[in-house]
Amino acid sequence: MPTYSISLDNARQVTHKWVDDYNHKRPHQALNYQTPMAYAA
Repeated sequence: MPTYSISLDNARQVTHKWVDDYNHKRPHQALNYQTPMAYAA
């Protein structure tokens, strides 16, 4: 089984990128295929 080593800073960077993509780039069906940021505007 592989062992993964990840730093807290790296985990924060990856999480920040995921949240940014989710809120700014990914359209959501429940929002009529708009991004959450476009829907909120």
